[in-house]
Amino acid sequence: MLISASTISELEQKANFHILNINKWLIANRLHLNTDKTCYSVFLPNKSFSSTISLKINNSVINRVTNCTCKYLGIIIDDQLKWSTHIKTVEQKLKHLIGILCKICYKLEIWGRAQREAARGVRKQALINF
Repeated sequence: MLISASTISELEQKANFHILNINKWLIANRLHLNTDKTCYSVFLPNKSFSSTISLKINNSVINRVTNCTCKYLGIIIDDQLKWSTHIKTVEQKLKHLIGILCKICYKLEIWGRAQREAARGVRKQALINF
């Protein structure tokens, strides 16, 4: 859940309102939220925020976490709105995919030379049957 507000008190009020609605929906659908695994983070462009917001669900306090990341719509965001974690993750994925593509290209090149005549026969047969 992402909530934006112009003041901290407005943010707390909006968040508690939405948490209450989510809790009502969970109860109506006979579901349970694990409050031990539930936490929140505040994303700000500067580090001036030091107080915590009081968020509760079923009279259980939700803890604030710092130095964490959140994945939203495929983008990894940290609590200081920096891109370093996202860039590192994308870089690792690209390295992995490039390695796979290099291996596939090498295998296709070898297979292509060795199987050229067999492939021609398969193509002819496919054209005849089509």
